[in-house]
Amino acid sequence: MTTEKPIEPNGEDKQAIRIAWLIAGYIQNKLSQAEHFALDNWVTECAENQEMFERLTDETTWQYGLQQIKQTDTQAALHRVAKKIFPASGGKISGAPVLILFAGVFR
Repeated sequence: MTTEKPIEPNGEDKQAIRIAWLIAGYIQNKLSQAEHFALDNWVTECAENQEMFERLTDETTWQYGLQQIKQTDTQAALHRVAKKIFPASGGKISGAPVLILFAGVFR
């Protein structure tokens, strides 16, 4: 039996997580002055960052995303995922496999 090392974020991953956290704080109007300064530095670093920030904080984009979430048939989506993960069962899962699936998604 092999012991696998857990996946850990690298430097780029940590930076992306930090920026995502800062953008979420910006949207919620919860950034400290230092955090706002760090976000401003990232946004002004290059045109690509500025474009991404504008897309992610655009009200129209948020409204569209919320509409899509509300229209999602979660049961059908779970069934499609289950069919891919557990093809032998035809996508029918219950009990422990469901717990394992959700534990992996929400850890």
